[in-house]
Amino acid sequence: MAGIGSGEERIASVLLVGYAVASLLAAALSLVMLASGANLRAIFGFLLGGLDGVTWPRLAAAALPIALATLLLARRGRALAAFLLGDEAATHLGIDVRRERRVAVALATLATASAVALAGLVGFVGLVVPHLARLAVGSDPRAVLPLSAIGGALLLLLADTVARTIGVPVGVITALIGAPFLLWLLHRARAGYAL
Repeated sequence: MAGIGSGEERIASVLLVGYAVASLLAAALSLVMLASGANLRAIFGFLLGGLDGVTWPRLAAAALPIALATLLLARRGRALAAFLLGDEAATHLGIDVRRERRVAVALATLATASAVALAGLVGFVGLVVPHLARLAVGSDPRAVLPLSAIGGALLLLLADTVARTIGVPVGVITALIGAPFLLWLLHRARAGYAL
């Protein structure tokens, strides 16, 4: 991993490997704990996420902030694309980098908090799908964001279907998919491909 690149790339790689390994081990530990009782099952059901407890009223309550944040982020496609060029270049393009970054983070936080309140903590969907989308359509956020939203929904539905079939929280399935994918992605970055 030391050969991955300089400074920030090394830090990102260490963090991502740590997250992948921790999530994989947490999924294994959670399977063991799920077998040990109903109270633990409810707690870990939320920690590992799932769509079991989603009702129409809860879905409606979460849909509004998610839709609002998504629409407002989509309107900021130009600024998000400019961020890829770096802060200085984005500023030269007339983007108020500080303001746009704050707005983007606030909107992403609103959407994420609403989704977590609805379905619990479902790991790796937000890491795996955007990377796959970027591999498919390039780096432009105006293409990556909608494809990530659709792909994330499809991955969550597929993982939930498998999870219900075998009786585990959906987060276990997404961790079993996501951790190896993330490790593959880091291996690929070590070979010279961009993260």
